[in-house]
Amino acid sequence: ASIINDGDRTAWLNAAVARWAAAADPEVAVLGLDDFLCADGYPEERDGVRLRSDGLHFTEQGAAVVWRWLGPRLIDLADR
Repeated sequence: ASIINDGDRTAWLNAAVARWAAAADPEVAVLGLDDFLCADGYPEERDGVRLRSDGLHFTEQGAAVVWRWLGPRLIDLADR
């Protein structure tokens, strides 16, 4: 079975991270990258940029798209 776009693996990992965060500290925030990248399926591109080189790992440009989304959220969390 392929690990690429495997909903069961993604759900397991998301649940494990959520359990860890809740046990570590109730103030810990978990940012859902899956919500950002895969809310409408498993896109090959976002904002005209090819996201993944092999279906799993980000291209350099794909990583930049993710950081443009993630960076401001991390700053917001740091400001709390």
